[in-house]
Amino acid sequence: MDGRPENVLDTGTPPRVSGRPLPMIRLQLLGAAQVTRSDGAAADTLVAQPKRLALLAYLAVGADTFHRRDSLLAVFWPELDQFAARRALRNTLYQLRLALGDDLFSSRGDEEVMVDSAKVWCDVVALREALAAGKPDEAVALYRGELLDGFHVSNAGETFDEWLERERTRARDLMLKALTAVVDNAERDGRHADAARWALRAGALAPFDEAWMRRTVLALDGSGDRTGAMQAYDAFARRLAAELEVEPSAEARALFERLRATRPAAAIAPPPEMTPAPPETTPARPKPRGFRWWPAIGAAVFVAGVAIAWFARSSESATHRRRVIVTVFENRTGDPRLDPIGDMVVDWVTRGILQTGLVEVVDPRVLFARGRTPQGQPVEPIALARRNGASTLVTGSYYRSGDSILFIASIIDVATSGVVRSVGPIAARLARPAEGVDATRSRVLTSLVSVLDPHFAARWNAAVPPPPFEAYSPYVAGATQFWSGHPLRAESLFALAEALDTTFDAAAIGRAAAAAGLGDCATVDSIGREPRLQRPSLDPIDALSLRIVVAHCHGRNEEMLRLVIERSRIIPPNSPMQVSTAIAALWANRPAIAIGALRRMNPATDLDWLPNSDHMDYWGSLSEAYHLLGQHDLELVAAREQSPRVTLDQIFNTIRALAGLRRSAEVMRALDTSFAMPPEPDLGTGLGPNTYGRTDLTGTPAWLGTYASRELMVHGDTSAAHEAAASTIAWINAQAADRTTMEYRTYKVWLEEAQDSLAPALSMARTLVAEDTGNVDFRGTFGGLAAATGDTAMARQTDAWLAALPADRGSWGSSFYRARIAVLLGRPDDGVALVRESLERGAWPYFLHTDPILHRLARRADYLKLTEPRR
Repeated sequence: MDGRPENVLDTGTPPRVSGRPLPMIRLQLLGAAQVTRSDGAAADTLVAQPKRLALLAYLAVGADTFHRRDSLLAVFWPELDQFAARRALRNTLYQLRLALGDDLFSSRGDEEVMVDSAKVWCDVVALREALAAGKPDEAVALYRGELLDGFHVSNAGETFDEWLERERTRARDLMLKALTAVVDNAERDGRHADAARWALRAGALAPFDEAWMRRTVLALDGSGDRTGAMQAYDAFARRLAAELEVEPSAEARALFERLRATRPAAAIAPPPEMTPAPPETTPARPKPRGFRWWPAIGAAVFVAGVAIAWFARSSESATHRRRVIVTVFENRTGDPRLDPIGDMVVDWVTRGILQTGLVEVVDPRVLFARGRTPQGQPVEPIALARRNGASTLVTGSYYRSGDSILFIASIIDVATSGVVRSVGPIAARLARPAEGVDATRSRVLTSLVSVLDPHFAARWNAAVPPPPFEAYSPYVAGATQFWSGHPLRAESLFALAEALDTTFDAAAIGRAAAAAGLGDCATVDSIGREPRLQRPSLDPIDALSLRIVVAHCHGRNEEMLRLVIERSRIIPPNSPMQVSTAIAALWANRPAIAIGALRRMNPATDLDWLPNSDHMDYWGSLSEAYHLLGQHDLELVAAREQSPRVTLDQIFNTIRALAGLRRSAEVMRALDTSFAMPPEPDLGTGLGPNTYGRTDLTGTPAWLGTYASRELMVHGDTSAAHEAAASTIAWINAQAADRTTMEYRTYKVWLEEAQDSLAPALSMARTLVAEDTGNVDFRGTFGGLAAATGDTAMARQTDAWLAALPADRGSWGSSFYRARIAVLLGRPDDGVALVRESLERGAWPYFLHTDPILHRLARRADYLKLTEPRR
């Protein structure tokens, strides 16, 4: 823990409120309703009975309040006479007692009844009590969505509808009040990313509230996500224009123009200090947990979950592949006055598909003219689709059920005439059919995506309804940001998707992955404890993926590998999820397993959904596995097989193999080639345990030259290592516009150290520490240089600073740097012990392998036992 309050608390167990004993029955009404009996079993049959659930909810929300039976009759059975209504009430109460226990209700005389709050825990009541007790974090955690989301009771009467709408508004207002407090706290503590996440959720609850839009924009900008801030404003402005036909206020427009006109503000550095400050005086900034975090977590989650890059593909290629037709929805209500609803569904769904720009869709006007016979009956859908050249068909119907209208849709493969997806039934009030039409549009769009993308289709869980398209869209955008190495932006987008659909499991798992990438294990743990992600019906692959993220965030590499292997047994051997098997094996220092998993795949086909066509993760992992096993000839073959075009990443893999083969002259030629190439921002620099993901470190020849010098050093060619470092420093000095940035000064420290120019390296490192006093990598590098130059007192002081870091803040980096300092101070036994500690905290084995200082321990049997690859 880093001292920050958790933003999402564990709600797996009903909390003790106001000293009351823990209740026996759990009633979750916020979001999709869930009722859990005292024995822990879900009361699914009860949830399937709308009238019984409605009565239980009505009584539970009004906890500790007696309700007259006459008033309950008027709410739930207004159409029945007194005798029949009383019999219906008695029967309903009896069935509830039968399902949940005889002591569920308390009575006062024969005419009053209430839920016994000592026996029932209800999240709506807990939300009110948490806020009243000054615990907004608990209140936020409890709100999973709108009260009885998607719930409708036939023949309940207007009184119940009015009560439900009133209570929904009340719960939503309480949630906004709680979010206000949570965002206030985050802003006060300088936790801008947390503030942005919760402001986004508030904006989803109050989509036209400009104040929340401004708070979101400012928080995103304060966290360094200027792009996300601009997107949040654009989305708000488009929503106002589309729904209300107005534009944001002059103040909001001025804020937008100010953001667009200015560069993102740099982080304000603390005042320079002559000596490193103790850790408790420096606020912890969230740090990534280690080298190559996003490939490991990305492969573990997004290949495993429902995230795909289908939206990122060009509309041209999508159009070439598929043509979609939406046929007239058939009116089965028996009321011809409702015929226009069918045309409305077709128009609404078709327009939704058109707006995505992803596939070709038949113009609905053609359907109105050709989709019916002269007698007005719909043409047979398959024949219509084939006549219009469509490969995918969307069709459906709608029914009358009491005062509700039910929509059902099917997605059909025209070639086989088989139904590949079903949507619904989706209920809407007869008086408001447009609500059902819009819900049908949203669900059909997401289901359609699941059909058209083969990777997504293979992973579709038919037992779980698709998320609304409005939630799915930011989710896919978040996946793209995540795979592009922008976890902060990804986290914001996943949070938005989750706020728009609180039952969207993949969005929650994606947010956990992004939080893990930012080193925020408190959030990861909170998400992992959410009750809905612990339910038995959770897809087993999704459940394992979440456990993998938790294990990785805490550095439990062996556990992560075990879970990934467990998951690999229930997926095809050539599934793209097998990339995560390989990467987890590398984290656990088992490269042979990684090679086996990767060689079962064909990256050209099995990974074609990834946004980067070079498949850096695949080839980098394969090359690294061969490297750790000392099979450098095969490593070189893999590096040259990677891509027909030369990239910095491919040069890196080639240099690593050539260094292992001790072909130093070729290493230098490859390095010279890189000096003429532009930066590749998406590369994972990973030059320190805590540097990955920092915006001031990108893939450049400086990154490549630093690793080239290290690889040459550990493979025995000190002279070539010095030459590589000197050449890279010369390249940096030639970058007139950038050479004084923190990025290039950081590289120069490492490169000066690599060529034994310790005095200038120490001087530059001292300056970096003064500019960023809480940076673990700067402190660790500085301590090692102090030890190497004989400043024993400063080295020990830095060692003490690193030792005092909380485990979640220092990650494995604090132990790693302490091990280097110990070796440089002539304490090799301590160095080995600290390497062991670093591995126990989840160190990346390759990073230890490539460090020249730790390589001095390579002749010790105890060090080799720790670091040699395991079978």
